[in-house]
Amino acid sequence: MRFLGTVPLIAAPRSLAIGDGKIFFTDNSRTLTGSIAVYDMKTKKQWRIPKVFINPLIGYDEKQNVLYVGQEGTSDHDLYAVRLSDWHVSQLLSFPGGDDAFFMNGGEIFYGKARINPAQPGALVAAEFPEPLRAASRQYIITSRAIYNRATGTKIADLSSEALLATAGDDGMIFTYRKVATNHYLIKQKLSQ
Repeated sequence: MRFLGTVPLIAAPRSLAIGDGKIFFTDNSRTLTGSIAVYDMKTKKQWRIPKVFINPLIGYDEKQNVLYVGQEGTSDHDLYAVRLSDWHVSQLLSFPGGDDAFFMNGGEIFYGKARINPAQPGALVAAEFPEPLRAASRQYIITSRAIYNRATGTKIADLSSEALLATAGDDGMIFTYRKVATNHYLIKQKLSQ
């Protein structure tokens, strides 16, 4: 790998997303309100999107050319879309809060306990789960306590222990993270056929 240089940023990033020739990052100040900054890789300019969010969580959808923004630590889950052509911010939906998981996979948004299809008018909540979401792959959705079939939403198996974080491969391999006292564990599991 070849070192290409550094970029001084206008804020310490907490999360990153990349798309449309830009790097998006959220402010790591951990104050109640936060902004989203943009670094344009072509012009080398930086600016902030003119909307303040509550502890924003971000994900970029290449197909729609939209930056999705969730808010962490709020009583409701508000989901926003930032149109990159003109920086217009619109609220897509709001639903009761809970766990603040926020990630994208396969063009869908996973936020709290909900699986959301942003391509549907009104950002259709395609499914809600009984536990907080942790990860998704092409075949599976992992919550804090179980594994579900992504296509049907049917529960396949319980996890061996509660997961704080998780990742899943399409081969059925599941890794979950668990902390016990001061020890940190990755638990490796594979679905039985």
